[in-house]
Order: sequence, then C-alpha cells, then structure tokens
Amino acid sequence: KYKSNLLFRIDKPEDIIMMYLNKKVQFQNIEINTIQIVKRPTFFNPTEGRGYINLTLLKNEDIITSINVEIVPTSITKEGVYIFISLLSLWTIAAFLISISLYTFLTVFAGWIVFIVIIHLTQRLNQGKLENHVNALISDIKKLKS
Repeated sequence: KYKSNLLFRIDKPEDIIMMYLNKKVQFQNIEINTIQIVKRPTFFNPTEGRGYINLTLLKNEDIITSINVEIVPTSITKEGVYIFISLLSLWTIAAFLISISLYTFLTVFAGWIVFIVIIHLTQRLNQGKLENHVNALISDIKKLKS
C-alpha cells in the first residue's frame, strides 16, 4: 500500500552511474541491473528513513539511462505493531473493567483511531524521507561529468 515507484531519465552512461553508486551508498545487487539499498536510522542520523530502495537501471541508448525506483518503507516492524496492539488491548480491558458506559466506549474507540492514524502518518513520513533520499541521489548523479 505504501510502495511508490519513480522513474528518472538521466543523460549518463550506465557504468558511470554504477561507479557513483558504488562510492556513495552501500547496496546489494539483487539481479544484473537491480540494486537494493537498505536504509536504517543510525546513532548519528536517527531521523533517517527506514526501508528498501530498489533501483533498476535500464539502458535506452548509448548515453541515456532510465532508472526505475521502487521505494518500500518499513518504519514499523511486525513486533512493534504486536506490542502496540497488546498495550491497547490491555488498556481497553482495564477501561472496561473500571466502567462500562458510553464515555468508556468513546474513549477506547478514540484511542484505537489515534493508534491507526499514527501508524499511517509514520509510514507516510518515512516514505517521504526515502523519496527525498532518492531525489538527492538522482540530482547528484545528474551533476556528474560523463
């Protein structure tokens, strides 16, 4: 649901782009022309996006290369979701044990809605961070001399 695909057309040969990517980022080759970059927050950059960036290089002509980018944000792990659901479930049980009324139902409902909205917004924010990283890489590649 949160994946995004971007397509860039660059007037540089494929080998120059690969050399730049070798120097600039740590990546893993998945296939012949597909590169996967794994992004994670670090101690020195805790606000960095978390996810995978898959770059597919397509050679159109001698000089022109197209780069198809697939961005897969993974800001919340399955374990994190399980922990949040467990805490909210305990909170819900405690609220219903204390009192069963309309206000209790509204409070519990509001809590679950806020939880869902926060998860959605963190995924969107993370997707934007990864897209900004890709745009910075592509703009640096366009500035390279052939």
